[in-house]
Amino acid sequence: MEQRKINYVGWVDHYNVGDEALFMVNKRIFGPYQLVPYKGKNLSKITLFGGGTLFPGWTAAIMPNRYNYAYGIGVRNPSFWGTFYPVMIEQIKRFNFRYVGVRGTTSKKLLDAWGINSIVVGDPCLLLEPAHYGEKEDARIGINVGSDGLVWGGNEENVFAEIAKTCRLLKKEGYHPVLIPFNKDDLPHISIISRTTNTEVFGCWTDIQKVLNFIASCHLLIGERLHSLVFSAATYTPFISIEYRPKCRDFAETVGFGNYNLRTDRLVAERVIAMLNDLSNNLSGMGKRLRENVEMYRRELRILAKCIKRDIESLQDDKWIPSSLEKAKWYLNIHRRILLSELYRIKRHQLQTSLKLHRASDLE
Repeated sequence: MEQRKINYVGWVDHYNVGDEALFMVNKRIFGPYQLVPYKGKNLSKITLFGGGTLFPGWTAAIMPNRYNYAYGIGVRNPSFWGTFYPVMIEQIKRFNFRYVGVRGTTSKKLLDAWGINSIVVGDPCLLLEPAHYGEKEDARIGINVGSDGLVWGGNEENVFAEIAKTCRLLKKEGYHPVLIPFNKDDLPHISIISRTTNTEVFGCWTDIQKVLNFIASCHLLIGERLHSLVFSAATYTPFISIEYRPKCRDFAETVGFGNYNLRTDRLVAERVIAMLNDLSNNLSGMGKRLRENVEMYRRELRILAKCIKRDIESLQDDKWIPSSLEKAKWYLNIHRRILLSELYRIKRHQLQTSLKLHRASDLE
């Protein structure tokens, strides 16, 4: 019997470790089904949004299905992106999600304000585990840096400069920093930081399990990419969050590390070192807090997955293959999808322009 298919919504096949890990976790926990990445058409009547900051942007580009679920997703924060067009919020409601599990408490508050019910379950990648816990190198500090350029303050180059300075200061204090890529687009910048500071780069960064095992061996982690923080939490490794967008703070606060979060527009190497020293001095208590929170969210993630699978099995028997009428409706609705995608593109362009103007005014 052919495995039953579910449309999977997520950023797949782009050499982004976090998103590839999300897909891997979802395939594991929803194992009875075959998750097929969504590429413009629904292969079944069931769609699963499988983690990542997908609301409201991704709902603008994807057709609502008959049965829709969201598992550990994040919500873009208007404090960074600006107010969203009402039609984009309405599009989320058009999905009529049967279950919505969100990554953090801020995401839930945003959905509450939009009249959409959800529960906080954490990031699905918290279900990942290293081969061993607790075998840490006291001097080893994992460092991740990189983004898509849309950061608080609009000055990504300053982030790279301050992280390079952080590497030098760590070495002066006797630490052994190691740069850990999480996206292929970060490699040119990481290579420059490595070369100018003589800092090692972790070479097996495309192997999810090896990345987890390595982070588990670190004393602490300093991370910018969201899933470097999630991997750190999953290995019970305390971390400092370099908040390039609000989603980093949302996750840090959710696992009890809100006090160890520093925005990119306030990033200074000396502040990172001071924060690291404070975290080291409180390592026992913070490590315990991290472990307790991660274990709690692992339970919540497993419970929600069980509820979703049970709900899928309770649906009517024709829940799998779309009918000709449903395919025709999706086709006819393509113009609405194009309009929503264009609105979202305009919103992103407005933000890029705003960040550039903000940076220019700072330089005057």
